[in-house]
Amino acid sequence: MDRTRAMDRPEIIHQYVVTYDGLNPDETRRALLFADTYDGARAEYIDWAIEHNLPLDNVTFWYQLTAMARSNWTPVGEDTDTDELMDVIWNEFQTKTAPEVFGSHPGSPSEI
Repeated sequence: MDRTRAMDRPEIIHQYVVTYDGLNPDETRRALLFADTYDGARAEYIDWAIEHNLPLDNVTFWYQLTAMARSNWTPVGEDTDTDELMDVIWNEFQTKTAPEVFGSHPGSPSEI
């Protein structure tokens, strides 16, 4: 069984939101933005705020990165020990593979 292949590169999703009270988006009202860059998110919010008479001042932009990773295929059968299987997969995830980054985001790829 070949387990030396590197894990597929993680899929990176960038998401921006705006809050009106400075609180974390999980704790308050937020406006979800569709842009995947900070500049795009600002431009999108400004257009939307003007169109809907929303505040332009005292808003906070928030960024969240979601990464999904896929392990290599590993053969299994009726006698497969799931703990050993998970160990194999977690070992793949612990092997550093540079992510493919699309769009602009806070920090450099090495900080992701």
